[in-house]
Amino acid sequence: MSKLIFIGGIFPEEKAEMLKQTEGACDVPADTLQKNIIKGIEKNTGKHLTIFNLYFVHDSFHHIKRVQPYTWTGNLGGTNYNLPYIRLRAYSLFSKSKSVQKYVGRWLSENNPNGKTKVLVYSAYFPFLKGLAVLKKKYDLEICLIVPDLPLYMGLREKKSPYNKLSLRTSAYLFNKYLPIVDSFVLLTEQMNEVVNPKGKPYTVMEGIASDLYDYKALEPTQHPRVVTYSGGIQKKYGIPTLLDAIRLIDVQDVEFRFYGKGDAVELVQACAETDSRIRYCGTLEMHSLHEEQQKSTLLINPRQNNETFTKYSFPSKNLEYMLSGRPTVAYKLDGMPQEYEAYLIMPKDDSAAALANCIQSVLQMSPSEQYEIGLKARQFVLEQKNYILQTKKILALLQ
Repeated sequence: MSKLIFIGGIFPEEKAEMLKQTEGACDVPADTLQKNIIKGIEKNTGKHLTIFNLYFVHDSFHHIKRVQPYTWTGNLGGTNYNLPYIRLRAYSLFSKSKSVQKYVGRWLSENNPNGKTKVLVYSAYFPFLKGLAVLKKKYDLEICLIVPDLPLYMGLREKKSPYNKLSLRTSAYLFNKYLPIVDSFVLLTEQMNEVVNPKGKPYTVMEGIASDLYDYKALEPTQHPRVVTYSGGIQKKYGIPTLLDAIRLIDVQDVEFRFYGKGDAVELVQACAETDSRIRYCGTLEMHSLHEEQQKSTLLINPRQNNETFTKYSFPSKNLEYMLSGRPTVAYKLDGMPQEYEAYLIMPKDDSAAALANCIQSVLQMSPSEQYEIGLKARQFVLEQKNYILQTKKILALLQ
């Protein structure tokens, strides 16, 4: 008899307090996407998944800490297992692999030793594949890998330490080593298929899921105060310098440009704020408050440009979040973005600061009702076409 299990890295609701104690921030988009995938599969099948979980957090370099195992039940999944491992940088990766091998193997021997088990694995993370490679020699496993990022492009930062560079290369090497055990793929972009699927195995493209948990309020359009908002990683590679250059070119005074988040370009934003009173660095906010600020904005902006190799292999979850706000979204056309989004995003004509400035000004010059209509159409599109039920049907069709 065929069974379906999920292996990934999510944060159970009752462990929210643990998040405050982690040495690295929770990857909120990854956490949200996984939970939407699980929720969608359970909704479409009418069955609970069994989840094997290893938190995605930054592991300590100097201090050894053992993450204790426990089981939990909640809104997602049936009987779920948080697996133990040793938190010690490089060693933690191999500790996680051993944990998958031991605890998933124990479950297989007790629940489905002779039948086929379909394994849905979240992210191109070699510890999961390494552990499953051992189990696949003993059990009938059909492995479907969800690939939101390629290992070589994970953790995009302007400056990487020698350790981080070596870690990325090692992870990419080991990921490719164990890639042959995968039977099918769920990819973020079509271009990923050329990299991870040379054997032409079954695959589907699912660029993301519009969360139904967005704290939406049908705010009436207003003309003042006018606010342009950026929220997310304030990284140089995400186009923040170009956005700041564009702001200098915008000849509109009754507008604020607000930045929420953290990253290597925060000091640059703060320096610009000292000479331009329209610019404000607002720090970080918890998700509910951030959604409120997005909806109070005149427009939202994602300045990530199509000028890096990784853009072929990415679809910013920020775009879906912005579109859910019901406010106009300015964003670039990335190589990995499906063409259908072009009808709902306002796109600069090229990568120059002047083109971005013109794009922002064009929205500011619209009437409140025009802005409201553009934002509402984008929100309706992602809610109707990119919700968790429809998007996970692609995964189930692949598995079947």
